[in-house]
Amino acid sequence: MKLLLDTHAFLWWIADDARLSPAARKAIAGREGEVFFSAASAWEIAVKASLGRITLPQPPGRFVPRQLEVNGFQSLPIRVEHALRVYGLPDHHRDPFDRLLIAQALEDRLTVVTADGQTLVASEGENPDLFWALRGGGGNFGVVTSFEFELYPLGPTVLAGMVAWPMDEAVEVLGLLRELAAEGPDELCIMANLRLAPPLPAIPAEVHGRPIVALVVCYAGPVEEGEAALRQVRGFGNPVVDAVMPKPYVAHQKMFDAAVPHGRHYYWKSHKLPALTDDMIAVIVEHSSAITSPMSTIPVFTQGGAVARVPDEATAFAHRGAAHDINIVASWEPSDPEPERHIAWVRDFHAALEPHSAGLYVNFASDEPGESVREAAYGAEKLKRLVELKGRYDPTNFFRHNSNIPPAV
Repeated sequence: MKLLLDTHAFLWWIADDARLSPAARKAIAGREGEVFFSAASAWEIAVKASLGRITLPQPPGRFVPRQLEVNGFQSLPIRVEHALRVYGLPDHHRDPFDRLLIAQALEDRLTVVTADGQTLVASEGENPDLFWALRGGGGNFGVVTSFEFELYPLGPTVLAGMVAWPMDEAVEVLGLLRELAAEGPDELCIMANLRLAPPLPAIPAEVHGRPIVALVVCYAGPVEEGEAALRQVRGFGNPVVDAVMPKPYVAHQKMFDAAVPHGRHYYWKSHKLPALTDDMIAVIVEHSSAITSPMSTIPVFTQGGAVARVPDEATAFAHRGAAHDINIVASWEPSDPEPERHIAWVRDFHAALEPHSAGLYVNFASDEPGESVREAAYGAEKLKRLVELKGRYDPTNFFRHNSNIPPAV
């Protein structure tokens, strides 16, 4: 399992934390490649860039690094889609610092406290069954108190951004996505997004509010190679937006943050999808065109590449052969007098894609019953093994405030 790490933004954030003493802030600024936080901050982070690895003990409470960077190494702890095909999955896909009761940061070597109070190391060589379960099994097996990642160089400048077309061209654009997902190089990371154009700086004012289909791209390699790789996308059809440019990877990560702010109401459902067929594209375009809120969005993430090359049996994470993950996300203001219409739109859209579904990513589950989530997320064989391991490591289901896997009776 591979996660890129970028400690530059991380150190900038924590160095601005009022809890740190002036001496600690000075120490952070003065250490190149190896950084130790003051013990007064209640937790310690050690980064050894020269070894290409990082170990992060869990801090208490909530802490959300945008990204980590050390000497050109960069991470994707949250927005993994922007370099997914070339580097693969970090296998947690959630903020690894979110809650101490959720074991989410699952990489090369983990320290885990189990329900009976034991402290175990989980890796390929130690407790490999627990290591297998943690990489995809969510917070069902223990508290991860430290975890180790493998580092890979990226950027810091990448060719990335968005190209958008009128919704009238959505069938053709999704056909292009299908082609690039199947034939594009691993470095070409691409996802679609269908919605009413939000008022973001990258989108001209005359396009705001119009129905669009966009391809969000990031070439995870040299910018010069990216220019050639993205020529087909940028020259396709009649785009109304071309916001592709060389930029820091960390800037690309934040490109759409303003479009999904805290404080709104959200409701979503999701499917894993195989390679897009004409029928699937027709369903997506039909229901996207019937969107009920200017704040709603339909991202279509692309897998393949390094994700698909990991043997399916290697981790509890399932459906590596799926080509896409589609999220149908309704969003509206709390004052909206008719929220039910947005929820109904999501449910109708989701039901129309059900015959084409290749499963579910567990962290994209919504209000589905637990049993259906487990079956869709893992499949019968992996679920059986997870239930058996749950019975071994947490027989009382102590860790149950999650996408729960009950222990075997």
